[in-house]
Amino acid sequence: MIGMGDFARLLVIGFATLQMAAECRAEQAPRELREKSIVLNWSEIRTVKAVSGKLSGREFTSRFDATLEVYVSALGRVFSTLKRVDGKYVFVDSNQISGTGKTLLLWRFRSGALVADQAFVHGERRITINFGDQFNTCSISVVNRKERDAAPIVFAASSPADDSQYEAIDLKLISTNCSMRQGNIFADPQ
Repeated sequence: MIGMGDFARLLVIGFATLQMAAECRAEQAPRELREKSIVLNWSEIRTVKAVSGKLSGREFTSRFDATLEVYVSALGRVFSTLKRVDGKYVFVDSNQISGTGKTLLLWRFRSGALVADQAFVHGERRITINFGDQFNTCSISVVNRKERDAAPIVFAASSPADDSQYEAIDLKLISTNCSMRQGNIFADPQ
């Protein structure tokens, strides 16, 4: 019979084994991408309905603009800052570092692309950066996805002062742009 102490140790060993297996399966940053900065911009038109908070029941349509600055270090770690503008409101999530603590964007390399997921209350946004020309050019895809149970996409207000949640009625991507340069955008911004 296994005691509680033995069970806890086995559970920790099991989680550690799963973590190591996941790290072994994860792709490493290609050498050609290291020590490069990437700047992504995208815009979308959002129609949302407040499903909680003081504005509950009201619908809003606004333009949402995002700028995402990314740096892939010499060691292959991903650093990023996401700036979002929704109407007159500006939100900045900076100092995002892959593989550390709780971050807004979860980065990984997959099939030669750099992919980030941003979880919502329900659903997620997936940002995929594809590379061409020996990692000197890029293009992006931004997809807002529902959960498997087909519940609508719901996201929390970006402002800490607003505890509202919003259901996405319509999200239309209207533009994307991707550019790259050598060096660390955070150490020597241009």
